[in-house]
Order: sequence, then structure tokens, then C-alpha cells
Amino acid sequence: QYAVAFLPGSNFYGALGEINVWNPKTLKKELSASQFWVTDGGGKDIDSVEVGWMVSPSISLGECFYAGQADGYNTGCYNVRCSGFVQTNRKIALGAFLTPISIYGGEQHLMGIKVYRDGQGNWWVNVLGQNLGYWPPNLFNGGLRGPASLIEWGGEVINSNPQGVHTSTQMGSGHFPSESYSRAAYFKNLQYIVDGGGLEDAKDITGQATRPECYDIQVQKPSREWGSYFYYGGPGLSANCK
Repeated sequence: QYAVAFLPGSNFYGALGEINVWNPKTLKKELSASQFWVTDGGGKDIDSVEVGWMVSPSISLGECFYAGQADGYNTGCYNVRCSGFVQTNRKIALGAFLTPISIYGGEQHLMGIKVYRDGQGNWWVNVLGQNLGYWPPNLFNGGLRGPASLIEWGGEVINSNPQGVHTSTQMGSGHFPSESYSRAAYFKNLQYIVDGGGLEDAKDITGQATRPECYDIQVQKPSREWGSYFYYGGPGLSANCK
């Protein structure tokens, strides 16, 4: 299930923004992720690169930074399990645990991420101003051998319907976007990259939630300090989410 802000278009050469970091409660065999998707727009043979943070007991013991790639979601993978990903940074590892974590009602901790396409068609991952590595163009079916046509930012939860009810796995901070700053999770300073490397504010994003009674999103009016931004997330199982 998703709560995302999306920006359709054409000729996107990358995306960037800042995510605040949380440690949502996550059930076994499920995951809770906050990430970017840079894709060719969908369809049977979708090409997608995904970067963000994730909590998944089946993949790691706690919260980690990750990057993933999928061609039609037939050969999708994460981190160093992606055999074609070329790691270039020896100091920051994919799958590394993230610290510190944002505190509900207290100090917030952010992670700046950029995904961009270079002149050779490689899709790079940059975190906190440092390149980590790239996916070469031969890993894709065709769509991301050129520029992307859809960017999404937001949260994802795998809901296995434990005991026949909706999961209690949380998204973001585990609180709804209506709680706002320091209590709800957020993305801010969302931008996209155009041909030639220029940056444009993602001011035309649209919010969409699979089940807003479980996990929701609220796109905010752009501000000078935060640029384009939104709050998102939720607790999952509740009186209204079954």
C-alpha cells in the first residue's frame, strides 16, 4: 500500500529531496519504506530505480538505507543483492543502519538523496552529497536507457493481512500527516533534474493514497524554506483501518 506524491511528465534526468528518518514498527515478513521512485511510467516492462530508507525484519534487523532496481519487477533486488549495481563509494555502504532517528515531538533527522542520469546513461545514487554508485544502462529493458517519465516520492508498506485483518505495520512515523511537523513524516525540497543538469521545483506534485484511512498523504503549499513538500504516513490497523 502506498501514500505518494507523483509527478508525471517527460525527460526527467533525476530527482532529489530530503526525507526525515524514522523507525516504524514493522511486522515479520513485511516492510515499511520511504523512498523515491524514478521510472519510465509503468506498464508490463516497467523500469524503475528506488532509493530511500526501509525497515524489514526479513531483509535486515533494523532500519537501513537502501537502493533497488527493477526491470518489469521480474528481477528486482536491493542493495548489494543487485549484481549489476556498481558501488564506487568505500565509506558509505548500501544497507547501512541509519542513526540518529527522528524523535516524535522532538529533534528531526534528515537524509538528502539525489538520483540522476549521467551522459553515459548511468543512473547514479547520491546521499548527503556523496555518490555511492550507479546502475549501468544495460540493466534496463529500455525505458530507463533514456530519461524517466515519472517520479514518485513517499511511503510503501507490504500488508500481508495477518490473521485476516489489516497489518499494524506503520508507515513513516506511524502517525497521520495531519499531525504535521515533528510528529508526522515528511519529504521536503523536492526537485527534478532536466536535460543539461538544471533543477526545477516539483511544484506540481499530486498526492495519492491507496487506503487513506490506513496511510495518508497531505501535499502542502510550497514554501521558501521547504520548497515543495508533503506529510505522509499512518499507523495501519485501527478502528477505521481493518
